[in-house]
Amino acid sequence: MTSIGDWTFGGCSSLTSITIPNSVASIGNYAFRDCSGLTSITIPDSVTSIGDYAFVGCSGLTSITVDLNNQTYDSRNNCNAIIETSSNTLIVGCQSTIVPNSVTSIGDGAFYGCSGLTSINIPDSVTSIGSYAFNGCSSLTSINIPDSVTSIGDGTFNGCSNLTSINIPDSVTRIDGYAFIGCSSLTSINIPDSVTSIGSYAFGWCSGLTSITSKNATPPTIYSNTFDSVDKSIPVYVPAESVSNYQSANYWSEFTNI
Repeated sequence: MTSIGDWTFGGCSSLTSITIPNSVASIGNYAFRDCSGLTSITIPDSVTSIGDYAFVGCSGLTSITVDLNNQTYDSRNNCNAIIETSSNTLIVGCQSTIVPNSVTSIGDGAFYGCSGLTSINIPDSVTSIGSYAFNGCSSLTSINIPDSVTSIGDGTFNGCSNLTSINIPDSVTRIDGYAFIGCSSLTSINIPDSVTSIGSYAFGWCSGLTSITSKNATPPTIYSNTFDSVDKSIPVYVPAESVSNYQSANYWSEFTNI
Protein backbone atom coordinates (compact mmCIF):
# COMPACT_ATOMS: atom_id res chain seq x y z
CA MET A 1 0.00 0.00 0.00
CA THR A 2 1.40 3.37 -1.03
CA SER A 3 -1.38 5.79 -0.13
CA ILE A 4 -4.28 6.36 2.24
CA GLY A 5 -6.99 8.08 0.24
CA ASP A 6 -9.33 10.96 1.02
CA TRP A 7 -11.81 10.18 3.84
CA THR A 8 -10.56 6.57 4.12
CA PHE A 9 -11.17 6.32 7.87
CA GLY A 10 -13.42 9.36 8.20
CA GLY A 11 -15.90 8.92 11.06
CA CYS A 12 -14.37 5.70 12.42
CA SER A 13 -14.89 6.91 15.97
CA SER A 14 -14.13 3.50 17.55
CA LEU A 15 -10.73 3.19 15.87
CA THR A 16 -8.21 3.25 18.72
CA SER A 17 -4.93 2.41 17.00
CA ILE A 18 -3.43 2.13 13.55
CA THR A 19 -0.02 1.30 12.13
CA ILE A 20 0.91 3.10 8.94
CA PRO A 21 3.44 0.98 7.02
CA ASN A 22 6.69 2.38 5.63
CA SER A 23 5.39 1.94 2.09
CA VAL A 24 2.83 4.75 2.45
CA ALA A 25 3.87 8.00 0.74
CA SER A 26 0.67 10.02 1.00
CA ILE A 27 -2.22 10.53 3.41
CA GLY A 28 -5.27 12.10 1.80
CA ASN A 29 -7.60 14.92 2.74
CA TYR A 30 -9.76 14.15 5.81
CA ALA A 31 -8.27 10.64 5.86
CA PHE A 32 -8.79 10.23 9.62
CA ARG A 33 -11.46 12.87 10.18
CA ASP A 34 -13.42 12.43 13.43
CA CYS A 35 -11.50 9.34 14.55
CA SER A 36 -12.15 10.46 18.10
CA GLY A 37 -11.00 7.18 19.68
CA LEU A 38 -7.52 7.40 18.15
CA THR A 39 -5.02 8.22 20.91
CA SER A 40 -1.70 8.09 19.09
CA ILE A 41 -0.31 8.27 15.58
CA THR A 42 3.15 7.65 14.15
CA ILE A 43 4.09 8.99 10.72
CA PRO A 44 6.72 6.80 9.04
CA ASP A 45 9.71 8.18 7.14
CA SER A 46 8.11 7.29 3.80
CA VAL A 47 5.29 9.86 4.04
CA THR A 48 5.91 12.91 1.87
CA SER A 49 2.37 14.28 1.61
CA ILE A 50 -0.34 14.87 4.22
CA GLY A 51 -3.63 16.27 2.91
CA ASP A 52 -5.80 19.05 4.24
CA TYR A 53 -7.50 18.37 7.58
CA ALA A 54 -6.20 14.79 7.55
CA PHE A 55 -6.61 14.41 11.33
CA VAL A 56 -9.34 16.97 11.98
CA GLY A 57 -11.67 16.01 14.84
CA CYS A 58 -9.29 13.42 16.31
CA SER A 59 -10.13 14.74 19.77
CA GLY A 60 -8.57 11.81 21.66
CA LEU A 61 -5.05 12.23 20.27
CA THR A 62 -2.43 12.70 22.97
CA SER A 63 0.66 11.40 21.16
CA ILE A 64 1.91 12.36 17.69
CA THR A 65 5.29 11.15 16.44
CA VAL A 66 7.11 11.52 13.13
CA ASP A 67 9.93 9.13 12.29
CA LEU A 68 13.31 10.82 12.73
CA ASN A 69 14.31 9.86 9.18
CA ASN A 70 11.35 11.61 7.55
CA GLN A 71 12.66 14.38 5.28
CA THR A 72 9.34 16.22 4.83
CA TYR A 73 7.78 16.32 8.30
CA ASP A 74 9.04 16.23 11.87
CA SER A 75 7.89 16.30 15.47
CA ARG A 76 10.89 18.20 16.80
CA ASN A 77 11.53 18.41 20.53
CA ASN A 78 8.94 15.70 21.17
CA CYS A 79 6.28 18.35 20.61
CA ASN A 80 3.39 15.92 19.90
CA ALA A 81 2.64 17.58 16.58
CA ILE A 82 3.36 17.25 12.88
CA ILE A 83 5.49 20.08 11.49
CA GLU A 84 6.20 20.66 7.81
CA THR A 85 9.97 20.91 7.99
CA SER A 86 10.66 23.22 5.05
CA SER A 87 8.16 25.89 6.10
CA ASN A 88 8.23 25.40 9.88
CA THR A 89 4.43 25.17 9.79
CA LEU A 90 2.63 23.15 12.46
CA ILE A 91 -0.03 21.30 10.46
CA VAL A 92 -1.43 18.82 13.03
CA GLY A 93 -1.61 19.29 16.78
CA CYS A 94 -3.34 17.63 19.72
CA GLN A 95 -4.30 18.32 23.32
CA SER A 96 -0.73 17.68 24.56
CA THR A 97 1.11 19.68 21.89
CA ILE A 98 3.87 22.07 22.92
CA VAL A 99 4.53 24.49 20.07
CA PRO A 100 8.32 24.73 19.52
CA ASN A 101 9.97 28.14 19.32
CA SER A 102 11.09 27.39 15.77
CA VAL A 103 7.53 27.18 14.39
CA THR A 104 6.59 30.22 12.29
CA SER A 105 3.02 29.33 11.36
CA ILE A 106 0.04 27.45 12.78
CA GLY A 107 -1.56 25.83 9.73
CA ASP A 108 -5.19 25.75 8.63
CA GLY A 109 -7.21 23.50 10.93
CA ALA A 110 -4.13 22.43 12.92
CA PHE A 111 -6.12 21.95 16.16
CA TYR A 112 -9.58 21.72 14.56
CA GLY A 113 -11.95 19.76 16.80
CA CYS A 114 -9.36 19.27 19.56
CA SER A 115 -11.99 19.47 22.28
CA GLY A 116 -9.57 18.33 25.01
CA LEU A 117 -7.19 21.27 24.51
CA THR A 118 -7.40 23.51 27.59
CA SER A 119 -4.43 25.83 27.03
CA ILE A 120 -1.75 26.50 24.46
CA ASN A 121 1.30 28.76 24.37
CA ILE A 122 2.03 30.30 20.99
CA PRO A 123 5.69 31.41 20.83
CA ASP A 124 6.90 34.74 19.44
CA SER A 125 8.28 32.94 16.39
CA VAL A 126 4.74 32.46 15.03
CA THR A 127 3.70 35.13 12.51
CA SER A 128 0.44 33.65 11.21
CA ILE A 129 -2.44 31.53 12.49
CA GLY A 130 -4.38 29.77 9.75
CA SER A 131 -8.08 29.49 9.08
CA TYR A 132 -10.04 27.31 11.53
CA ALA A 133 -6.79 26.56 13.38
CA PHE A 134 -8.57 26.23 16.75
CA ASN A 135 -12.09 25.66 15.48
CA GLY A 136 -14.19 23.70 17.98
CA CYS A 137 -11.60 23.73 20.77
CA SER A 138 -14.44 23.91 23.26
CA SER A 139 -12.29 23.42 26.38
CA LEU A 140 -9.86 26.24 25.56
CA THR A 141 -10.32 28.98 28.16
CA SER A 142 -7.64 31.51 27.26
CA ILE A 143 -4.97 32.09 24.66
CA ASN A 144 -2.12 34.55 24.29
CA ILE A 145 -1.46 35.70 20.73
CA PRO A 146 2.10 37.04 20.38
CA ASP A 147 2.93 40.45 18.92
CA SER A 148 4.45 38.75 15.89
CA VAL A 149 1.00 37.77 14.51
CA THR A 150 -0.48 40.24 12.00
CA SER A 151 -3.83 38.64 11.17
CA ILE A 152 -6.39 36.29 12.67
CA GLY A 153 -7.76 34.01 9.96
CA ASP A 154 -11.25 32.86 8.99
CA GLY A 155 -12.92 30.88 11.77
CA THR A 156 -9.71 30.65 13.79
CA PHE A 157 -11.49 30.37 17.15
CA ASN A 158 -14.91 29.40 15.83
CA GLY A 159 -16.94 27.63 18.51
CA CYS A 160 -14.43 28.03 21.34
CA SER A 161 -17.37 28.31 23.70
CA ASN A 162 -15.33 28.34 26.94
CA LEU A 163 -12.85 30.99 25.81
CA THR A 164 -13.13 33.69 28.47
CA SER A 165 -10.24 35.94 27.49
CA ILE A 166 -8.25 36.74 24.39
CA ASN A 167 -5.52 39.25 23.79
CA ILE A 168 -5.37 40.79 20.34
CA PRO A 169 -1.88 42.32 19.97
CA ASP A 170 -1.13 45.68 18.39
CA SER A 171 0.48 43.88 15.45
CA VAL A 172 -2.88 42.59 14.16
CA THR A 173 -4.33 44.68 11.33
CA ARG A 174 -7.20 42.40 10.28
CA ILE A 175 -9.64 40.07 12.00
CA ASP A 176 -11.17 37.80 9.37
CA GLY A 177 -14.72 36.47 9.13
CA TYR A 178 -16.02 33.99 11.71
CA ALA A 179 -12.80 34.42 13.72
CA PHE A 180 -14.54 34.30 17.12
CA ILE A 181 -18.06 33.25 16.18
CA GLY A 182 -19.79 31.32 18.94
CA CYS A 183 -17.30 32.31 21.66
CA SER A 184 -20.19 32.71 24.08
CA SER A 185 -18.03 32.97 27.22
CA LEU A 186 -16.16 36.07 26.08
CA THR A 187 -17.31 38.99 28.22
CA SER A 188 -15.18 41.76 26.73
CA ILE A 189 -12.96 42.38 23.73
CA ASN A 190 -10.19 44.91 23.28
CA ILE A 191 -9.57 45.81 19.64
CA PRO A 192 -6.20 47.56 19.21
CA ASP A 193 -5.76 50.69 17.11
CA SER A 194 -3.88 48.69 14.48
CA VAL A 195 -7.04 46.84 13.39
CA THR A 196 -8.63 48.39 10.30
CA SER A 197 -11.15 45.70 9.33
CA ILE A 198 -13.24 43.04 11.05
CA GLY A 199 -14.93 40.40 8.88
CA SER A 200 -18.42 38.97 8.67
CA TYR A 201 -19.64 37.19 11.82
CA ALA A 202 -16.20 37.70 13.39
CA PHE A 203 -17.89 38.12 16.78
CA GLY A 204 -21.27 36.68 15.86
CA TRP A 205 -23.14 34.90 18.64
CA CYS A 206 -20.68 36.12 21.26
CA SER A 207 -23.71 36.38 23.51
CA GLY A 208 -21.71 36.90 26.72
CA LEU A 209 -20.18 40.20 25.62
CA THR A 210 -20.83 43.02 28.09
CA SER A 211 -18.44 45.60 26.58
CA ILE A 212 -16.35 46.33 23.49
CA THR A 213 -13.28 48.56 23.32
CA SER A 214 -12.01 49.81 19.96
CA LYS A 215 -8.87 51.96 20.14
CA ASN A 216 -8.63 53.04 16.51
CA ALA A 217 -9.61 56.68 16.04
CA THR A 218 -10.93 55.68 12.62
CA PRO A 219 -13.73 53.13 13.01
CA PRO A 220 -12.58 49.78 11.60
CA THR A 221 -14.61 48.50 8.67
CA ILE A 222 -17.28 46.08 9.87
CA TYR A 223 -20.34 44.46 8.32
CA SER A 224 -23.99 44.16 9.26
CA ASN A 225 -23.32 40.73 10.74
CA THR A 226 -19.87 41.26 12.33
CA PHE A 227 -21.51 41.45 15.76
CA ASP A 228 -24.57 39.39 14.87
CA SER A 229 -26.72 38.52 17.93
CA VAL A 230 -24.60 40.73 20.21
CA ASP A 231 -26.60 43.06 22.46
CA LYS A 232 -26.31 46.47 20.77
CA SER A 233 -26.98 48.30 24.03
CA ILE A 234 -23.69 47.24 25.66
CA PRO A 235 -21.09 50.00 26.12
CA VAL A 236 -18.62 50.50 23.27
CA TYR A 237 -15.52 52.38 24.39
CA VAL A 238 -13.68 54.40 21.73
CA PRO A 239 -11.22 57.34 21.70
CA ALA A 240 -13.00 60.42 23.07
CA GLU A 241 -12.42 62.45 19.92
CA SER A 242 -13.91 59.69 17.77
CA VAL A 243 -17.28 59.15 19.44
CA SER A 244 -19.19 60.95 16.70
CA ASN A 245 -17.25 59.07 14.00
CA TYR A 246 -18.34 55.74 15.45
CA GLN A 247 -21.90 56.94 15.99
CA SER A 248 -22.17 57.72 12.27
CA ALA A 249 -20.07 54.85 10.88
CA ASN A 250 -21.69 52.01 8.97
CA TYR A 251 -22.97 49.35 11.39
CA TRP A 252 -21.12 50.83 14.38
CA SER A 253 -24.05 53.19 14.51
CA GLU A 254 -26.30 50.28 15.50
CA PHE A 255 -24.71 50.34 18.97
CA THR A 256 -26.68 52.70 21.17
CA ASN A 257 -24.15 53.22 23.95
CA ILE A 258 -20.93 54.45 22.36
